[in-house]
Amino acid sequence: MRKQLLSICVSLSLLLIVATPGHAQSCLTNSDTASYVVTKVANIAAATDSVGKAVRDSLQISAVTSASSVVLVTKAATCSSANAAYQSALSGGMTSTFSGKVYVVQSGKSYVVWDPSFKWARGGGPVYVVFDSRWVKKSTFI
Repeated sequence: MRKQLLSICVSLSLLLIVATPGHAQSCLTNSDTASYVVTKVANIAAATDSVGKAVRDSLQISAVTSASSVVLVTKAATCSSANAAYQSALSGGMTSTFSGKVYVVQSGKSYVVWDPSFKWARGGGPVYVVFDSRWVKKSTFI
């Protein structure tokens, strides 16, 4: 009887952990916003003119030969890592505005991460952070 009760308690505890909002998937996928972010990154990553290449190089976003190579990431583990890296990289801003949910866009070996709720300062705009595949910050842009 004790083993059954313990088993039930463990199962309920695990269910509560999985169902807790803090453990929800951190990927944002709203189609309109995701399309905007992917297009923004793709325009930078696939630039062929000298000014576009200079912007891409300064932001350290991996170049791609086609804009269609830039993709929205929806894998929970990747988004969780991206969210942690984003929050760590921007810990000097208004940290109370982090939502814990991010858009993650991959271009080659680069990831561009954005939490639309985060504000660096009152009235500030969006803050995008570029990371490499090991979640080392490469650059920040707005």
